Amino acid sequence: FSQGGASTMAVGEILQRGHRGWRLAALAPVAGPYDPLGGLPVLLDPAYTDPAKATVYAGYLLTAWNPLYRLYDDPAEVFLPAYAPIVESLFDGTHSTVEVINALPGTPEELLRPQTLALLTQPTGRLAAALRENETCRWAPTVPTRLYAGRADRDVPFSQTEFCLAQLRDRGGRADLVDLGNVDHIGTALLALPEIRAWFHTLA
Repeated sequence: FSQGGASTMAVGEILQRGHRGWRLAALAPVAGPYDPLGGLPVLLDPAYTDPAKATVYAGYLLTAWNPLYRLYDDPAEVFLPAYAPIVESLFDGTHSTVEVINALPGTPEELLRPQTLALLTQPTGRLAAALRENETCRWAPTVPTRLYAGRADRDVPFSQTEFCLAQLRDRGGRADLVDLGNVDHIGTALLALPEIRAWFHTLA
């Protein structure tokens, strides 16, 4: 679900190759951010995403990816002075989501330097390359695959799942999109998980 939806597709691709003897049987990702390059500007648009959530997501993305992609050398390069000293420590795995939300401002404009906000809105260079590298649907599953998504999802838009479906099918993959209707991000999980359990039971 959510970040795990994209991870499901990445792990699925590895397992399909016969990684360490594991055999892939089916895939059922839910509301994953499969198109991070196209989705990041939407994430920062208050017309689509709650600004407080967008602030957390932006801080999480930058701090989590920095060790992998060297997006900055010093937090002060990307975060405003009031938050640069604390942002990385907030995402150290020991703070709850509520603690992170309470410690950060309510909008991305209050957290990020203007040039950082501009880069996230129109990714270029190293960030754009990292976003493309994290597309996880550029392969062809040979096992039953169902992608679950809700049309009222303001965290991961429905179009993200349509993007994944198109990538899989363009490569000859077996995949279907399960439209869960007018439900939000959490609602997709609540509706999808019982369906997935029942579907996996029939496959087993």
